[in-house]
Amino acid sequence: MEPYTYRILARAAGLPKVEAGEEHLFPVERRLLYPWPALSDWFAQVLEQELGGRLPRPQEVYMTFDHMVPVKNAAQEKFIRESRAWASSKGIHVVEGEGIGHLLAIQEGWVKPGMVVPHFDTHVSSVGAIGALGVGLLKEMIYPLATGRLWLKIPPLLRIRLTGRLPQGVMGRDLLHTLIGKLGLERCGGKIVEFGGEGAAAMALDDRITVCNLANCLGAVSALFDPEGASWEEDGKSLSFSLEELEPCLAAPPSTADIRPLSQAAGLPVDLGLIGTCAGGGLGDMAAAAHILAGKKLPAGKALYVVPSTKRIYQEAIRLGYLQALAEPAASSPPPPAIFATARPPTWGRGDGPSPPRPSMCQGGWGASPGRFGWGARRWWRPPSCGALSPTPGSFGKEAKGDDHHRQSRLGIPGPF
Repeated sequence: MEPYTYRILARAAGLPKVEAGEEHLFPVERRLLYPWPALSDWFAQVLEQELGGRLPRPQEVYMTFDHMVPVKNAAQEKFIRESRAWASSKGIHVVEGEGIGHLLAIQEGWVKPGMVVPHFDTHVSSVGAIGALGVGLLKEMIYPLATGRLWLKIPPLLRIRLTGRLPQGVMGRDLLHTLIGKLGLERCGGKIVEFGGEGAAAMALDDRITVCNLANCLGAVSALFDPEGASWEEDGKSLSFSLEELEPCLAAPPSTADIRPLSQAAGLPVDLGLIGTCAGGGLGDMAAAAHILAGKKLPAGKALYVVPSTKRIYQEAIRLGYLQALAEPAASSPPPPAIFATARPPTWGRGDGPSPPRPSMCQGGWGASPGRFGWGARRWWRPPSCGALSPTPGSFGKEAKGDDHHRQSRLGIPGPF
């Protein structure tokens, strides 16, 4: 049987099969974007001034107002207001205050398994968690917007068959970091990574989302899980990987490719913990962090940011008591943990308050840009469980086992075939 990725591309192109290196035009059923300077406004300018204002099938386009939240100055407010007016005038779905678009597309069912989904943001690969193919295009997103089709030279494929199950206390991000360390650009660069096998089928949706969201850290074009969990014989274009052999790990600053066992960071000081955003902000991630943090106290001078990926996750985390557990450390010392129902937390070093000279942070979200948490900040990447662990005692500790609550969210979405 042909690989799942090539089957959905063949179906989209109306062809019996496709192969790597071929160039095709693919009609797309969903197009996603959010307001961002020099991208979304440039798309609007080109469409209006050079293409006659035509936007085919606007009902299939979703613009989520999720990355410039809250606005910080008059210029941003004007940009958001104009973006909202333009999108509304075109009949585009305008979504505000509901969370991060990459995750809303899954949660709200905008994207289905088997769809090919363009966005200018490479983190659209998140939709691979349910078996859709997200393709990040930057300014080339103008073509799908203007035509409703995606031109794509089909990338080569790397298939990874996962066996076993994630051990207790190990999360999808540990798989992602391990793959970065073992494979990296040499095996994954410029390819689509497809996960299959019984291990992939058993993996919780939150873990799948994190792995796919950060596919660009592997140098991959995108990543996706075969919702059918198919297995195959290993060859030069595939490999097998046992989930049961994974251990907690982290990416050490300044490189996301410097992967180390968590034990090597024990005792290092941490000023700030960040849990959530578009990677690691699911309900299971909140549960894992709350299990570890409940009953602990936040030392003076330490900070914790918690950013559930969507409003629905935020509300459900309140109902289940997870956010209360994360807020409990505020009882002994300021500042309290900051829990945000929006897409982005405040950022040290960019006008949102003072920062330590060289803050050290444990980050369970996506990869922070230079300066986002202060110039010279040392950012350690870890799953949300470590984002909860680190700021509590003010240093890295050994990984707690947790109760595996986050594993209970299985993928129950039928595949396209």
